[in-house]
Amino acid sequence: MIRNCRQCNTVYEVRAGREKTSFWCSRKCSYANRVYSAETLELMRVSHLGKSSKRKEFIMRKGYKYIYAPEHPNSHKQGYIAEHRLVMSNHIGRILKPKEVVHHLNEITTDNRIKNLALCESSGQHIKMYHPEAIEKAKQNNIGRKPANYNRIKKPCSYCTKTFETTLGVNGLTYCSMKCAGLAKKGKTPKDISGLLLGRGWNKGMKKTQYKTRVKTGTP
Repeated sequence: MIRNCRQCNTVYEVRAGREKTSFWCSRKCSYANRVYSAETLELMRVSHLGKSSKRKEFIMRKGYKYIYAPEHPNSHKQGYIAEHRLVMSNHIGRILKPKEVVHHLNEITTDNRIKNLALCESSGQHIKMYHPEAIEKAKQNNIGRKPANYNRIKKPCSYCTKTFETTLGVNGLTYCSMKCAGLAKKGKTPKDISGLLLGRGWNKGMKKTQYKTRVKTGTP
């Protein structure tokens, strides 16, 4: 079926089954012919400004009260800010830093009176001052765990002879870095670090065969 578009008068073919609903050649022409009421236009205008009438004055999230204040610098993308942080910010006369924590002294998160709030410089200070039981719990959980430097020994690199730390029980050739491992695999002759610092080149007067022997044996 062939028709003329009601908006731009373009001739177009109507798909089967859409003879009763298709009057425009494209979606652009369809949108141009839409008629909205005054109420709908006002809601669209307010929505584009980011001040929709559906916004609530406050909401609750995880037991904390959030106030709708989109003009505040610390507000979230939805325009809400935690009431206890807003009260503390207004009390001290400045914007709170992201790492600062506001603590409720009576442990009631909805009691946002200024006398019930305390400002901490960081989350670490907050836990140390008001939640020492969390530190004790962490210590109990770490009992029996091996420290980070457990079973580590110092060993010379098999390529550049530089001393580095490694885990105990590593046998055979061991390299201090992936760079040394790659160069050793390619068979390139390493440079003596101490010799370079003294300005003597890589071999310090030794023959290449002597240097390779020293590298293999791990002799400094």
